[in-house]
Amino acid sequence: MAKYILDGALRWLNRDDWAMQFEVLYHQHTSSAARALELDVEDIADILGPNHFSQISGWVFEDLLTRTLEDGRNLANDYLKRRSWKETARTRAYIAALRDSVVSIYEVSELVPGESFLARDLIRGGEPIRVLERSGSRSVRPWDRLATRIMPRGDAFEMSGGTLLFTYDAAETLIVPLRSVAADATAQEWTTILAKAAPAFTEAWLLASIPPLTGRLPALTNTDGDELAPSTTLYPLRTDVPREDLIAALGREDSLPSAGTDVWKWMGVRSSSR
Repeated sequence: MAKYILDGALRWLNRDDWAMQFEVLYHQHTSSAARALELDVEDIADILGPNHFSQISGWVFEDLLTRTLEDGRNLANDYLKRRSWKETARTRAYIAALRDSVVSIYEVSELVPGESFLARDLIRGGEPIRVLERSGSRSVRPWDRLATRIMPRGDAFEMSGGTLLFTYDAAETLIVPLRSVAADATAQEWTTILAKAAPAFTEAWLLASIPPLTGRLPALTNTDGDELAPSTTLYPLRTDVPREDLIAALGREDSLPSAGTDVWKWMGVRSSSR
């Protein structure tokens, strides 16, 4: 197995009281979702299974590396101060960049498997950036939504190992309230907001991921509390309109975000005059 770049920092959790600090932060990340799902925090690991639980553990560990405790200590600084001599320059730079990073949700596009992809920040906005990522770019697909930390690496960017894959709807539960509350936030204000936002990302991911694993799907109701019954409706398209024209027309509709090739999701309300 290839050596994980944070193996040394992970072993450092056994020093001093860092393991306890990890447990406190893990509980902060998972307790709200556990209450909402009527579970004990301890049940989450069993329900998720080894692979998904490893994702959450890695996500919380990276969050701990960014946190400064009330006494001024930081796990990344502590490790670099006392064990940096054991690490390569590349690993030291990675840990320092991770320490200063914040989470966000990114949409994947222009994927080059085994090499890179474009990542568009769906919370802070701005132009997409090219992320150099060999292993991650093999597992993601165009238009996937990833919660992760993207950090500078020389003249390029790279993604941290702690990554959560979100569905479109689960991502919207984070994006919409954040952008509505802080729509006019400056870059520095966004950094402050997102620096402590990782537990909210965990909660949204757990609330979307655990019910299907337990068979406890949430009840669907309208705003009046009436139960909704899922259904499928098919709309025939005119056969005399070229397929290319239909795709172009759908692509121009802001209320129809693309969910992949030949797939759109209706998120708006059609005007009666159209």
